[in-house]
Amino acid sequence: MYSIRRRLMLMLAAGFAALLAGTGIYLDRQLEERVTEEFDAALLTSAESIVGLIEQEEGQVAFDYTEGSMPQFEREEAPDYFQISLPDGTVLDRSPRLGIDLPLAGGVSARYATGDLTLPDGRAGRAVQLTFVPGHEADEDTPGEAQADAIGPLVVVVARGRGRLDALLARIRLTLLAFGGTMLWLAWRARRRDASG
Repeated sequence: MYSIRRRLMLMLAAGFAALLAGTGIYLDRQLEERVTEEFDAALLTSAESIVGLIEQEEGQVAFDYTEGSMPQFEREEAPDYFQISLPDGTVLDRSPRLGIDLPLAGGVSARYATGDLTLPDGRAGRAVQLTFVPGHEADEDTPGEAQADAIGPLVVVVARGRGRLDALLARIRLTLLAFGGTMLWLAWRARRRDASG
């Protein structure tokens, strides 16, 4: 009788632990996905701000960037980076702190892509790549369609360090582990009370 009860308790404890572990893994993945989506959305907003400063004038790319307007790209410590290039990788402009080319995602046919990368200063980073055709000023001599085709698509890449993202994900995982450990400890205490009673 005692052996059957003990086996049943062990099976219940193992089932509870497996359920708790599965729930923890599921929550971890869901939260990581959600937090990363928000990080990427902030990167996309930054990329769209760069795109808003680019237009074509008489078949040339005009980039209306002024120093101090976007301090995240200019700070000395842990800067963000941007790069404007042609789909073939030819760089047209880049942020002041960027000394090397940022890699382009495989193929630029997609309008929007994200991914992890190592930043030029060695930090782990994440980047968003946006492919677009720059707007143009109205020209009475050139029809709108011909003008739109004067410059093909351009690619903007904006990259940022993953430090804050990784720290937040680590805190989430630690919280989930602490919660799971507490639940297992409470179950173990309840089992000991039952066994001694």
